[in-house]
Amino acid sequence: TYGLTRGRSGFAASLYSTESTQPNMMWVGTPDNGFWSYNLQTHAWKNFHLNEAHNDNFNDRNIICIQRDDNRHIWVGTRGGGLFLLDETGKVLQRYNAEHGLASNVIHSLRKDRQGALLAATNEGLSRFNPHDRSFRNYSENDELGGKEFIDYAAEKGPEGQLLFGGIHGLNLFNPDSIADNPVKPIVAFTDLLLLNQKTIPLGKGSPLKQSIDFNVNSELY
Repeated sequence: TYGLTRGRSGFAASLYSTESTQPNMMWVGTPDNGFWSYNLQTHAWKNFHLNEAHNDNFNDRNIICIQRDDNRHIWVGTRGGGLFLLDETGKVLQRYNAEHGLASNVIHSLRKDRQGALLAATNEGLSRFNPHDRSFRNYSENDELGGKEFIDYAAEKGPEGQLLFGGIHGLNLFNPDSIADNPVKPIVAFTDLLLLNQKTIPLGKGSPLKQSIDFNVNSELY
């Protein structure tokens, strides 16, 4: 983080994240003074209140990370407010939170992959946002992540498109191009059944089963 000041007003804050979309424009996120733009030519500051567009009551002063996408739009990650999509003038276009499929409303870092998707490291795993259908795909320990909780700003993109995210249990390094979901749902098959940790005896006299374990899900076994 960096300290910054603004003119005679005495405004001072810690700087969490910066991003540039225009030659003379810098976007600045702070932990306690919200989201700002800074004109490098005129040295003018402008503050933006992210929650005004959606009449939300959350504290929009804690900005953790900023990421520009391929459309020159700005993505802003907050501590508790989720993700905000802004145009290059700072106008809020959309807010995404857990109700939209985001893993958590606490966003520790943001990076885009070579396919134009946005990856958000959260308190509850890694969320990948597909800009084409505006959907989220969430990844957790079940997808071989080292842990579900990540650390502020601990993200980087490698020269060959690899993404690196740091969490409380270590580093997660992967190539998004190599990750693909299996469109074919596996068939569930019951091959055995235990009652009180004991294998069930075959159908017949003394068996607690009314029918074979190869059954319809709406049927009663015993």
